[in-house]
This record gives sequence, C-alpha cells and structure tokens, in this order.
Amino acid sequence: MRRAARTDGNHAAIASALRRVAIVLDCHGAPEMGCDLLVLTRGRVLFVEVKDGALPPSRRKLTEQEARVQRLCRSAGVPYLVVGSVADALAAVTG
Repeated sequence: MRRAARTDGNHAAIASALRRVAIVLDCHGAPEMGCDLLVLTRGRVLFVEVKDGALPPSRRKLTEQEARVQRLCRSAGVPYLVVGSVADALAAVTG
C-alpha cells in the first residue's frame, strides 16, 4: 500500500492566501495530478506545486510525477508554477 505523501509546512498558508484571490482546488491527496494545487483565475488554470522555500534546493526537487506533469503542461502552454512562499505564490498568480 502506498503511503500518503506529506504536505510541505507552508502548504496551508499558500493555499489560504491564494484562496483570497482565486479559486483553489487542493489536489495534494491525488499524486497522479503531479501538483499540489489547481488555481483557477481570470480565465486561466494554473498547476501549482508547493515546495518549502526554507529547505535547501536538493530537498525541493520535483518528484518524477511532478516533473512529468510539468513537461506536459509546458508542451500544452499551461502554466506549471513551483512556489516556495506565500509571496512567491501571490506574485505568480496575480502578477
């Protein structure tokens, strides 16, 4: 049986902040999605992967599935964002 992946410590804060400016669907519990959040805003769909910005880069690498979905998004012209803080997330979504 597959063990559930842990959420990053900043996941809830980022999701909460984004919910103030957009519709946020939390898909962390569905690893096949390859991202933590789907953000719907101003006619756009954004795939958002939350990483803990306080961790060293080696600990913030995308998983194999996340990297696969990132490649698929890029090939389709769909934004795939990797954010490490509330400020990063808000800037990426509203900027």
